[in-house]
Amino acid sequence: MNTFEDMKNKWQKLSIGAILVLCFLLLVQGITLAQEINFTASVNKNPVTIGDHFSLTLTIENGKGAITAPDFSSFNLLYGPGSSTSVQIVNGHRSSTFSYTYTLSPKKIGTFKIGPAKANVNGRSFTSNVINLKVIKGGATATVNQGSRNRSNSNPSQVTGTSSSNLIIKIILNKTKAYVGESVLATFVLYSRYQALELQEFEPPPFNGFWSEEIENKTASWDDKIKLINGKQYRKATLKQVILIPQHAGNIKIGKTKLTALVNASFFNRGDRVIANSTSAVLKVMPLPEGKPANFSGAVGTFELSASTPGNKINTNDALDYIVEVKGVGNLKLVNEFTIDFPGDFEKYDAKTSENIKVDRSGMHGYKKWDYLLIPRHAGEYTIPGIAFNYFDLKTRKYKTLHSKPISISVAKGKGNSNQPGMVFNNVNKQDFQILDEDIRYINNTPPKFIPNGDYLIGSTRYYIFFFSPAILFFLLVFIKRKIEASSKDIVGQKMKKARRKANNHLKKATSMIGEGGKDFYDEIFAALYGYIRDRLNMGISELNKQQIRDRLSGKKIKESTIDELIDVLETSEMARFAPIGDVSRKELVDEAKDVINQIEKQVG
Repeated sequence: MNTFEDMKNKWQKLSIGAILVLCFLLLVQGITLAQEINFTASVNKNPVTIGDHFSLTLTIENGKGAITAPDFSSFNLLYGPGSSTSVQIVNGHRSSTFSYTYTLSPKKIGTFKIGPAKANVNGRSFTSNVINLKVIKGGATATVNQGSRNRSNSNPSQVTGTSSSNLIIKIILNKTKAYVGESVLATFVLYSRYQALELQEFEPPPFNGFWSEEIENKTASWDDKIKLINGKQYRKATLKQVILIPQHAGNIKIGKTKLTALVNASFFNRGDRVIANSTSAVLKVMPLPEGKPANFSGAVGTFELSASTPGNKINTNDALDYIVEVKGVGNLKLVNEFTIDFPGDFEKYDAKTSENIKVDRSGMHGYKKWDYLLIPRHAGEYTIPGIAFNYFDLKTRKYKTLHSKPISISVAKGKGNSNQPGMVFNNVNKQDFQILDEDIRYINNTPPKFIPNGDYLIGSTRYYIFFFSPAILFFLLVFIKRKIEASSKDIVGQKMKKARRKANNHLKKATSMIGEGGKDFYDEIFAALYGYIRDRLNMGISELNKQQIRDRLSGKKIKESTIDELIDVLETSEMARFAPIGDVSRKELVDEAKDVINQIEKQVG
């Protein structure tokens, strides 16, 4: 009998061990899948207009290694590669991404293949996906029109374009010479003697040799003042503004730009197509002076440097944030991560990079941060050395070096087995300690825990929870991930969902301007309706004319009365942006805009 009981107890112990091993293998499998190394390539826009630039990002997930870039012979390399890393720790599981970013501009129109790129991670070779990039002809970035309320829907493409001195476009630089890395403002200005003008096509030049950042310009409008050119009066409008940062010394040429417009169109006249070509502009780029510091990063402007931690006292095995921040005015996007010599007993994770950089007429300004997660493994007194940051100061035209102060960290013994009781190891090298740990094991002085007789795991609720929960959790995570990926890919659906909310924001802003003067009120009404139609019907900018809008809404079974009301509000707000009207109440115009949007939403369903 005793022998039977002994065998039964041994079998139960073996079963419990087998179950625990199985659960462990399931968990390891989930972790292994989560930590799978992926190498992907992506672009921030596709298609790309000729003369514009785009970013190609090569990303390694859960790994870090050497990357071989694909062939860029069909493109101009403006900048790169710039590297960035990010680390996430969720429920004790660590995931990381390591990225290389290249800024490119296309040389000609067509469809081009990018890739594949290659990466070597821990001795393993990986190949990225291939990207088919489409380069198209540049479209108009702004719409300036003033004309009849009852414009005919003639086809202007049948009209032959001609050049005219009544339509001039100029490229104006705010400075004629600059240093490498210094911001220059380029403004594209339109001068016109026509009373009725509608832009159809605007082709900005390629910015070869520059890092370029476009300044957001929601609406282009005519200036109030008249400009005299060669004794003739012209109206003036700003089409586009771009911040240019030269990447090399010498005379860098900004090529000609071309603009096509429809002029003098009315109810009885379909108008004439006129073409304007600008002259090219040349910027003299001076090299930075001699005497660059040994570790000069290429930063140009005015900056501030700081390095900090939330505190200077911490326990072993606790997390410590070490934050480095660079802020100021200059080419911030070209500032890369610093090399920091952390103490050997600190376990360091890759920095998480964040930035808030704005671009306006004054240039590029904001901040860039690197957040390092550090975990001290042994007690003692440590010092994180200061950081040196070199840059060229445009005000003094001299190189300057900023230094952050060293930070002293006091690490006390915390929970865990990093040190023996009563013993403190100061400045122990982590690698040496790990080698010793493989040779000598410390005596476990924790009291043992006994399981009461009869309290078996097999058949209990805990047994089934431990057995099935890893698999259920894994499939649940896969399902959630696929749902999120499917939702993020539906860009058109997201724009349609947000169309009404964005329109309401513009109308709310217009309501607050009812008692004010000026044309900003009508700009908001115009932006609300055109933005709503563009996003709700998924229309491109070139399709946003009254006949196309009417055809699309008719195809959606929208009532003719609703369409007429929409066109009437669009024409009223469009005319009011350029010429005063006194017989239309602003409040009535807001109410009509809200009403027509509500009607379209009800009828579209």
